[in-house]
Amino acid sequence: MPPLTPTTAALLSLTALLASGAPRQDAADASDALTTHLKGEIKRSMEEGNLEGMVVVISIGDQVLLQEGRGRLPGGRIAEPDQPVRAEVLVEPLTAIAALQLVGEGKLALDQSVHSVLEDLKWEEGEVTVQQLLGQTSGLIGWDAALPPHERAGATTASLLELVKGQGLESTPGTCFSYSESNALVLGAMIEAVTGKPLHKVITAKILEAAELESTGFGLDGAPPTVEGSVGTREIGGDLIAVPEGVHPFQEDDFCASALDLLRLRLALSDGTLLGEAELEAFTGPRRLADGTPTGYGLGVNQTLVGDHAGVSLGGTA
Repeated sequence: MPPLTPTTAALLSLTALLASGAPRQDAADASDALTTHLKGEIKRSMEEGNLEGMVVVISIGDQVLLQEGRGRLPGGRIAEPDQPVRAEVLVEPLTAIAALQLVGEGKLALDQSVHSVLEDLKWEEGEVTVQQLLGQTSGLIGWDAALPPHERAGATTASLLELVKGQGLESTPGTCFSYSESNALVLGAMIEAVTGKPLHKVITAKILEAAELESTGFGLDGAPPTVEGSVGTREIGGDLIAVPEGVHPFQEDDFCASALDLLRLRLALSDGTLLGEAELEAFTGPRRLADGTPTGYGLGVNQTLVGDHAGVSLGGTA
């Protein structure tokens, strides 16, 4: 996952610990360790100038153990647990959830190739699958480093896909773990092709509204200002649809979330509201390369350790 970014809400949940049925005292000990670790990370990030404000929410089950705001947001506002902040980094795991929902519905398959949905995307080095995009093992080269800053304002989803196609692969699919923002780009384009809808509308209807998130979404009223991009058109489902374009595709720059909503998102994942059992296991479970080497990554989320306890993290956490 990308590193911490300014004003990004973060949530680390003890999902794997809870699923294991660990004694409550062990859970309490883990929460104490997590609290100590997070406070240290927040202090370090602020001292290094990487973080302006951060909200932390820790829960066990539906019991909130800690909700705390640190630092200040732009304009001097104090960070609050229910306050929307810029959270574009969350669009990637939400894209993964949307893709796994389509897998559960039989509209996509984990072993399905990119080429089977997006006919123009094919690489000489090998077939890239949905599972490899989700697990960051596709070999796709990141588009961000290859795009000069002066060219980013005019970038579109179509031009970024063409760039990713032309760069080739840096490794044979499935043989190497390497984070690349191109994975979410291609996966988002596949979701749009399969559903016939813009990705932000799929995420809003099938995840944000389904989980009853209260202060999370694209273009929220009263949300912090975002970087304005140009408005272009894309053919989606046979129709030309006006969509914002800019430095990031799929309206990522227009996305905000609150820390309490991330707690609601985690609960909606664990209770089966968003993903079936098999898809949730794929999302949070550890993955391996073709040779059996563990990657420390699920299909969209990081694997984490708090002491001896396993868990997952999403939303701007390192």
